Order: sequence, then C-alpha cells, then structure tokens
Amino acid sequence: YFNLTMSGGGTKNAAGVIDVNGTLTLISGNLNTAANTITLINATDATQLSGGSSASYVISTGAGRLRREDLANSVAHNFPVGTSIHYLPVIVNPATGTTNDFAANVFQGVTYNATEAGTAMNPKTGIVDAVWNVDRISGSGNAIITLNWDAGEDALEGTNFAVWPDSHIGISRYAGGWQVSTGTGN
Repeated sequence: YFNLTMSGGGTKNAAGVIDVNGTLTLISGNLNTAANTITLINATDATQLSGGSSASYVISTGAGRLRREDLANSVAHNFPVGTSIHYLPVIVNPATGTTNDFAANVFQGVTYNATEAGTAMNPKTGIVDAVWNVDRISGSGNAIITLNWDAGEDALEGTNFAVWPDSHIGISRYAGGWQVSTGTGN
C-alpha cells in the first residue's frame, strides 16, 4: 500500500503482511495484525503514522507486530498498539543510533515465560497484567521506551499496584527469566 486509512469503526483483519510506503492513518476502528506484521517504511518517519488512540489502533497480539523503520533520533515515536479490549501504546525515543527500526506488540496476561501461551503468573497483585514486546530490529544504541495504558484500566492493575509510589514501579525484562525491574513509573 502507499497510504492506508482505518476508518468506519469495527475491526479489520490483516490477511497477510502489510507494507505501508506512505502514511498509516488511524481514525476509527482497529486494524488486527493477526499473525502478520504491518511495516511503516516511509523514509520520512514523521509522516509514517497519523492518528492512533483508544478509538483507533493496531491490535497486535500473538505473532502480529507493528514495525516502524528509519526512526529519527531524539524524537518520540508512537506505536499505537493494544489488545482487542485494551489500548496499550508504546513510545520509542531512540537516543542514538544510525538505523532505528523497531517493532512492538502487546498481550494481556503476564506469564512466567513472557509468551502469550505460557503459564499465567500468580498472584498479580503488584503488576500491570500485560506484556509489551519491543524489539530493535536493526540499529544500535540507547532508546527511551515508555509503556502506556489508559486511565481507568483498573482491570490491568493489580490491587497493590495502584497505591504504590512511582519509586516502587519499574519495568521488568524477560531474558530467560524475569529480571529485576528497572526505571520508574509515573
């Protein structure tokens, strides 16, 4: 596709891999990747994506992913992803690097091995019950990753999570096992 616009409400399912050479515009309704990747390959990263909100985003669970290529350094890039019922966007801000290609997907239901089909983690009182997968496909260097969920998503927040101060909130990384959390919440 050159330009691809999601409008009209409802959910549309990708029947295969989608490459968007122009702009992906998200107005209303969701675009479900299924097991496919939607790649934004416009060389001008500022025009790769328009819109993206709880009213219109990319459902990217399972193997499906939203990929953005050639992202500029020191710029916050939105990955408007979520599940069929939760909008869980990611912001990627590459601090350095020569090639910055990233892909993201998310699923609800934290598991012991960080896979969607894994054994559910219990108890979930101190966590947000979602797993974001953010991968740098090419390039190197640091990046600031911000994980988001809409206010009022109490179904995702464990009972203890909501009352903790930001200094007790961090991001855990899975690398053969869950790592000690890093960063801080807000």
